[in-house]
Amino acid sequence: MKRVKLSQIIALIIAIILYILSVFFGFYMVSGDSMEPSFYNGDEGIYLKGRFAHIKEGDVVLVHDPDTDEGIIKRCVAVGGDTVSMEKGILLVNGEEVEEDYTLVPMGEHDDIAEVTLNANEIYVMGDNRGKSYDSRLFGALNKDSVDGVSVINLSKHGLNREIIIFVIVLAFFVALFTSLFQRRKEDE
Repeated sequence: MKRVKLSQIIALIIAIILYILSVFFGFYMVSGDSMEPSFYNGDEGIYLKGRFAHIKEGDVVLVHDPDTDEGIIKRCVAVGGDTVSMEKGILLVNGEEVEEDYTLVPMGEHDDIAEVTLNANEIYVMGDNRGKSYDSRLFGALNKDSVDGVSVINLSKHGLNREIIIFVIVLAFFVALFTSLFQRRKEDE
C-alpha cells in the first residue's frame, strides 16, 4: 500500500485553496478617485463574490454602473427597507445621522437628496469622495443582483498586489508538486 507524502497533501491543499479562491473570490482594481481616501486610483484588492456575500451598510461593494455596465466600486450606505436622505450635507438613514469617518470632505448644503425608501432587494451606494463620485444620488438605488461582490481586503494598503498573491500561491503549489515527484522518483530507485 502506498503512503501519501506530506508534499502530496500540501499540493492537494494548495490546489483546493486555488479552486476556492476562484469560486468564492476575485480580484479588483480601482479606477478613478471617487473612493478616496479609502481606495486610490490603481489600488488592488480581493472581493467576495456577490452570490456568497451578505451586503450590509458600510460595506464597500463592486457594482455595475447602470448606464455603462462598467464595474465600479462604492460604499453601501443603505440596504433594502431603509429610507435614505441627505439634509444640509448630512447623510441620514432611517432618520438617523450616519457617522461617516471615511468620507474625504464634508458635503455642502447644495448636496441634499430627497428621501428615498429602498425596496427589499435594493441598495444605495455612494463614493467616499462625494464631490467626485457618480453614485446612487445620480442613478438611483441598485438591485442587489448588480453587485459583483464585497471588498474584503485592499491589498495596496498592505503593500501587495494580485500578481504577488498569485505568484506565491502558484509557487507554493509547484514546490509541493515537484517535491512530491522528486521523493517518488527517489523511492523508486
